[in-house]
Amino acid sequence: AWATLDEPKIAKLLLAPQIKKYFERKPYAKQSIYGQDPDGSVIIDIEYTNIMEIKPLIYYYIPFIKVLEPKELSDVIKGEIGEYFNEINV
Repeated sequence: AWATLDEPKIAKLLLAPQIKKYFERKPYAKQSIYGQDPDGSVIIDIEYTNIMEIKPLIYYYIPFIKVLEPKELSDVIKGEIGEYFNEINV
């Protein structure tokens, strides 16, 4: 478990229509869904205290998920994906 005594943070994620149903059917702890775009995508907020609580979820659903906030989380994800692509020469 990655539980810590740190203050909880909120990740704001944009979900493509292809994966929206998974978050509606079985919500994650401390998740709220709101705002549906005309294309069927939605925005969700998920509370986390350690980045390792949220990173596996994001990586699992790439390319159908996008980190909107916080910028620090978005930067970590982009950096790690960039490093991976560099390592495999993509």
